[in-house]
Amino acid sequence: IMKAIDEFYGLVDTRTNTEIRDAIDQEQALTMVIIILILFTMAYSLFIFSLLKKRIIRPLMHIKDATRRIAKEDYSQEIKVDRSDEFGLVAQAFNVMVGRIHKRTTRMEKARAAAEEASQANELLLHDIRQQKLALDEHAIVAITDVNGTITFANKKFCEISGYSEEELIGQNHRILNSGAQPKSFWKAMFDVISRGDVWHDEVLNKAKDGRHYWIDNTIVPFLGIDGIPESYIAIATNITERKHMEETFRVQGERLDRALKGANAGLWDWTVDTGELITGEIWSTMLGYTPEELDEKYGQTVERFSALVHPEDLPNVWDEVEKHIKGESDTYEAEFRMRSANGQWLWVLDIGKAAERDANGMATRIVGVHLDVSERKQMEESLVVERERLQSILDTSPVGVSITADGILQFANPRFTEMFGLKAGDDMVNNYVDPKVQGEIRELMVRDGVLKHYELQSYGPNREILDVMISVQSIDYNGEPAYLGWQVDITDLKGIQHELSGAKGVAEQVAQELQVKFDELELFRKMSVGRELKMIELKKEINEQLQNMGGAPRYEIVSAIQNENGGD
Repeated sequence: IMKAIDEFYGLVDTRTNTEIRDAIDQEQALTMVIIILILFTMAYSLFIFSLLKKRIIRPLMHIKDATRRIAKEDYSQEIKVDRSDEFGLVAQAFNVMVGRIHKRTTRMEKARAAAEEASQANELLLHDIRQQKLALDEHAIVAITDVNGTITFANKKFCEISGYSEEELIGQNHRILNSGAQPKSFWKAMFDVISRGDVWHDEVLNKAKDGRHYWIDNTIVPFLGIDGIPESYIAIATNITERKHMEETFRVQGERLDRALKGANAGLWDWTVDTGELITGEIWSTMLGYTPEELDEKYGQTVERFSALVHPEDLPNVWDEVEKHIKGESDTYEAEFRMRSANGQWLWVLDIGKAAERDANGMATRIVGVHLDVSERKQMEESLVVERERLQSILDTSPVGVSITADGILQFANPRFTEMFGLKAGDDMVNNYVDPKVQGEIRELMVRDGVLKHYELQSYGPNREILDVMISVQSIDYNGEPAYLGWQVDITDLKGIQHELSGAKGVAEQVAQELQVKFDELELFRKMSVGRELKMIELKKEINEQLQNMGGAPRYEIVSAIQNENGGD
């Protein structure tokens, strides 16, 4: 059975396979026909499509591309369609439309750019205005009033300087600040100007809420209407109180300076180095015997007038000093020289100046100074030189030692002092006294009395010999320091004479005593009768001898006993 079944399936498979192959062959033939038809159809379609693309799609694609360019705001290319059919008309109409859009877009772009530029300009203008207003508010006092002077606006500075709050100022008339310093005519003149629409400017003294006064530099600008009539006023002012105070101070100082210059007969000058311009004051001219006009006419207003009037021998040194000061090598310029006056005489002038301005390199560009007539002083100096020479001659030949000491150190010694003590300037005086206590005693006496006269002491000479000296001392100022001026006289010889006289006095007193004894004896013997004459003669002889020993003349002339007694007394 199984075998029969296998054979049956084998027959069935064989038949089936044959039928399947026939069916496949038929199917493949049909498929080829269909493919050929499809390919033909596709080829025909491509042919038709190429015709359509050339005739319809390509113009549409051009329009599409042009539309995209227009959407991107690119109007540089037109649609090129060389046809006179509907597509050609559409392309021409499209190009016209694009041109008009381009023109309109261009105008819109220009208008938008102009609008943006104007907007930016407006923003910048508004920014500048805001900055200017900020700067104005920070610096200036600003107020706005109506035509009647009623305050409608006041900035912060206005409130600060006036002492009023904004609420107190708004609605008030500007007269609330009137200090009364300006007359009514002043305000009438101001109103006449601003009511005409013109700008008014002047300095005003106002009064604050607390009563204090302050100065402002005020400018009032009218705001004009269409008809040219003022509708309101804006006042812009700056606080100049400090400047006015300085001006007043300068005015007072200027008056003082003018009086001082006149009192000192000082001629003011102002020299601009770069231009050579020299401005001189009236006293500068009158000092030389000129009027300012005469000097200007004769020498001009340049530094050449200075050079023309200075003595030729003095001029080089003067310009050397000037150049040093111009270069900054000296703090001030100072020189003394001779200047020729109008009558031809030479005046001595002391010129003092200082740089008022210097450039970035430190070079003086402007120098101001004064001239002082020092002719009298020069004459006095010449007289002092002569007197000094005379005094020096006296000191050099004086028999009195003259010295100046400070802190025990010898500052000055004339020749006689050096001869007496062997000391010179710079030597120490402390060890020159025989008795060290003397210096302290002298100092105490000077402190007590301020002067010492005829004080005697002992000092050492050049060879350490002891000298008797009489000194006188006076306190002086020597080169800005306290010192002592001393006069020393050598009294050693005088002391010796005094000592000898003192010895002679003792001898004389002794002799006198002896003579008195003799006189007493003589008187006694005179009363005695025995041997009286002889004794008297002997006594008289002794007296005569004693008188002769003392350098005197004999008192008795002995001739005879009777003559001697009767006529010798």
